Amino acid sequence: MESHFPFTVDSCGAGRHRCHRRRAAARVLRANAPSIARTGRVRGGAGYTVKAPLHCLVTAGRAPISWPHRLDFGEGDCQVARGRGSRAEQDSAVPAEAAAETVADPAGETAAPRGRFAARLDGVEKTYGKGAGAVHALRGITLAIPRGSFLAIMGPSGSGKSTFLHCAAGLDQPTAGSVLLGDTDLATLDEAQLTMLRRERIGFVFQAYNLLNALDVRDNITLPLRLAEQSPDGPWLDEIVRQVGLADRLGHRPSELSGGQQQRVAIARALATRPEVVFADEPTGALDTRTGRQVLELLRHVVDAMGQTVVMVTHDPVAASYAHSVIFLADGQVAGEMRDGTPERIAERMTHLGEW
Repeated sequence: MESHFPFTVDSCGAGRHRCHRRRAAARVLRANAPSIARTGRVRGGAGYTVKAPLHCLVTAGRAPISWPHRLDFGEGDCQVARGRGSRAEQDSAVPAEAAAETVADPAGETAAPRGRFAARLDGVEKTYGKGAGAVHALRGITLAIPRGSFLAIMGPSGSGKSTFLHCAAGLDQPTAGSVLLGDTDLATLDEAQLTMLRRERIGFVFQAYNLLNALDVRDNITLPLRLAEQSPDGPWLDEIVRQVGLADRLGHRPSELSGGQQQRVAIARALATRPEVVFADEPTGALDTRTGRQVLELLRHVVDAMGQTVVMVTHDPVAASYAHSVIFLADGQVAGEMRDGTPERIAERMTHLGEW
């Protein structure tokens, strides 16, 4: 059943935040274009009707909805403001079907329009070696990752999780099939172009943080930009530092931070270039339970509040439960999908996939 939430224009953005706010609005519009229908001019700007209760939307009539993000669209600009709803209110207001509509089809059929997806894998195979000793790590993976979604990849040891991440992120080339980031087919790029793509359009978060102890927090966050010979965007840097809670740690070295704080630096670094997808490989594997939970809450927050797309490989059902959707792999194939899974349901599903 469709719910219609009209949202209106309050004012045009101004000042130094204009650029990244416009881009944030554009990202949300691209992600949710099929769910937004034009309804005319409202209070000096363009009015829209939202055909599903999406996590990014905001003003119903004149009363703000307590959801995690607000977008006020003006003619040529926008403002972004934070809502105040509790997590329970947010979860009840945002069903998984609206927040993350993942398409995973072992048969290779995906019917949704390509523009909705941050990344797509079509019939991807990966084989190591030849002849009798060949190892088939991936066997025809077809998967579409919606923009603004949090996707967890799970499976028993040897199921192809790491190979999936490497192929999807352009770190390895598939033996067959295609991988697209947005509308870019990675197979058409040479090594130099792939390096540029990974640097500018993909973010990475690893279990071991991979921070440089010779650099302070600020320089670690902005390192990908400096390698690309780009100047950091001050307002955007301020925003991600605030979102990850590191404003009072920018002058510290990694050795002066806890494990959880170091992983927050790694997440901020992954966001610094405004990537289309952030790939996280066991991001809580080296953390204690409490700190791991904080990192997972942060990853969910950057999706819900910032419109980021996150793909996380994990073996932990608790970690996977923070995602909108869990894709299960077995023997290099998609073995199923679960949306809004609890740790118990995810763990039960895993027991049917073999040892883990």
